[in-house]
Amino acid sequence: MAAVTQRFPRIHRFITEYWKICFISFVSGVVLLSILVESLALTHTIQAVETLKQERITITQEINHLQKIVNQYAGYRDAYVRLAALEYQIGDKDSAKASVQKALELDPNFEGTKVLGAKIEKGN
Repeated sequence: MAAVTQRFPRIHRFITEYWKICFISFVSGVVLLSILVESLALTHTIQAVETLKQERITITQEINHLQKIVNQYAGYRDAYVRLAALEYQIGDKDSAKASVQKALELDPNFEGTKVLGAKIEKGN
């Protein structure tokens, strides 16, 4: 009779602990899956940031090149228009406005410059 009473509590405890173990395992699985999904999203975001950094470096190099051209050939309207577009693209709106103004001084009838100037003004 003593052997029967010793076995009963162990079975009862095992049954209640079994559901706790299942619940904890399920929650752990969900947390691990969430971590995996977030790590994949982070990897994608890091790659996008690196791409944007490279594009910005390329644009900055082109701006430096165009500024040299503009200093050498002050009457080259297209260089000012391209320079304004690139400056606007990287967010330097004040320099972009100045480049558009210079391009308009050189050729006030060029529609491309007027459109770009309106876009820059509207972007503020």
